Amino acid sequence: MFPRLRLIPTLTPRADAPAAPAAPPIIEPLDPGHSAADPARVTTAATTTATTATTATPHANTLPRSRTTPTAPKAPPPPTTLVFHQAALGDFVLLMPLLRALRTAGRHVTLVCPWAHGRIASQLFMDDAAGLTLLDIDLFEFTRLYAENGPGTVSPAVADTFGNVETAVSFVAARDTHWCRNLLRLTGLDPQAMHFLPTRPEAGFNQALAQPVHLTEFHRAALAASGLALDAAPPPDADVAVGSVRGLILHPGAGSPMKQWPAERFEAVADAARAAGLPVTLLLGEAEAERWPADRLAHWIDDLGAELLKSTDALLMTLNRAVHEDAKAATGGRTVYLGNDSGPTHLAAALGLATVALFGPTDPHLWRPVGTNVTVLRSTDGTAWPETADVFAALNLP
Repeated sequence: MFPRLRLIPTLTPRADAPAAPAAPPIIEPLDPGHSAADPARVTTAATTTATTATTATPHANTLPRSRTTPTAPKAPPPPTTLVFHQAALGDFVLLMPLLRALRTAGRHVTLVCPWAHGRIASQLFMDDAAGLTLLDIDLFEFTRLYAENGPGTVSPAVADTFGNVETAVSFVAARDTHWCRNLLRLTGLDPQAMHFLPTRPEAGFNQALAQPVHLTEFHRAALAASGLALDAAPPPDADVAVGSVRGLILHPGAGSPMKQWPAERFEAVADAARAAGLPVTLLLGEAEAERWPADRLAHWIDDLGAELLKSTDALLMTLNRAVHEDAKAATGGRTVYLGNDSGPTHLAAALGLATVALFGPTDPHLWRPVGTNVTVLRSTDGTAWPETADVFAALNLP
């Protein structure tokens, strides 16, 4: 029996935050105690408003409309592209330009991804909410795609999203797999309409090219080679000087230890900023909680006041708070995020925070965060970490 579905609520904005368009829905299983008598459905704020308007009691002096009132024919829905993605946070955020390119090509995008990542996409696509549908990749019908005898049918809400699918892009499985065969059977897609892309290129990819490319262009070229051509993605914006700083957010972590600027250097930045009278927020994630030595973790939390974020939602809300506080600040300056080549850094840049990204062994041509207020720091020869003095200078610290 398939799980029932419900709408995942989107993040509630602060009361003083500017109004934003309704975010697209995310579908997830209902809790086990939900009544089985309720039909599975997907709703949006627009749908709810329209339903309320049509069921309200008419004013006593208002004549009912004639049953013969002509109605304009509905435009056919745009073709839908299914996109399956289940990789790390940074990889997911860097997928957004490809989704934008699909929308520019006139396609509706149904993104099947982890619940927490869907919340991020929901916010990043608030300006185009109608063009994006979000499904939880942990729904039963999707987890069963890997089985030899996969699901024979799908729940009504998922079936609705499959109704106008013309193409599918998968970052989670290869062509000759049970996953592919099951999806073809459930959607009725032509096998040539299925495209399988690697989440990231092989090591040393850019070294073989005369002109290094960003991951967004790698995705587009890989999709074109598979038979689905899209307009070239614009290159990431050039470095933007930080300018006046009103506060700092520091995140010393990364998914791999090799991508971490030394923690003691982050501590030196925090000390200098506080000495200059700037508020400093220190963030740690689950990777640091699992991998850092206990004494270092305790020092950062107990002595330095670092906040340990235990979920992607907590990170998103923390960064959103900084964005909103910058927007309402009466004084000049902005909050600056300082971090490594990591998922939180990519998210901060995508949300619009002024971001200083520190690169060591990884290639910033390929992995540069995408945003309008990004500065990338690397050693002069591109083989080592930037010096502490260079970071101080970029942040305008004494």
